[in-house]
Amino acid sequence: MTSFAIMRLFSDDLAAIGARLRSQIGRAPSLFRGAPLAIDVGALQSDGLDLAGLIELLRSQGVVPVAILGADAAMRAAAAAANLGALEWAEATIAQAKSANDGQSPPVQNAHSKPQKPPSLPNVKTPTQLITQPVRSGQHIYARGGDLLILGTVSAGAEVMADGHIHVYGKLYGRALAGAQGDSEARIFAQSLEAELIAIAGVYYVSEELDERLRGAAVQAYLQDENLVVEPL
Repeated sequence: MTSFAIMRLFSDDLAAIGARLRSQIGRAPSLFRGAPLAIDVGALQSDGLDLAGLIELLRSQGVVPVAILGADAAMRAAAAAANLGALEWAEATIAQAKSANDGQSPPVQNAHSKPQKPPSLPNVKTPTQLITQPVRSGQHIYARGGDLLILGTVSAGAEVMADGHIHVYGKLYGRALAGAQGDSEARIFAQSLEAELIAIAGVYYVSEELDERLRGAAVQAYLQDENLVVEPL
């Protein structure tokens, strides 16, 4: 498994998309440089998107579009002509989200915004997943339905995810995403924080935003009043 970013569009205005994209990339350029990206068009209210122009815009900013999702047949055909894949597994979730939002654009989720709750999923608890080896760069580990316990280091370029809590009893250099299905009670515990990104239920901090006093320290991260809090243990 690997992971990729998803850019969800609410407008077909390439100038507006480009401005927002540059703003997001500017916050964490090393995180997005060369990153594979899926384009979610499920929330667009018109069929006027210039897909070829959008692809050129994305590539000019250093990200790599690889797929489209939430698209109708015409858009999927355009994507195929541009050598993009089509992800159809997310369309039901997109339809539910559009209905819940009544067609309104939700805010971009970051450390200073309220997380959007995803469609509810069955609450099936599974045992904690235990990883006893270091997580190498490029690896992606997902503890579906439970917690993730890692006894070694999470290298830069690695990504660990869990629907519950994440415990890293080594140095956390890569990305850690807890509460992946929207559990706002999830927490991240790290013996030594050097992370590229940490996120809980969609609310995140990137490396550049972390308090320098916490680098290399043992910390816990959790949501409080829908804001991400990182504090020493």
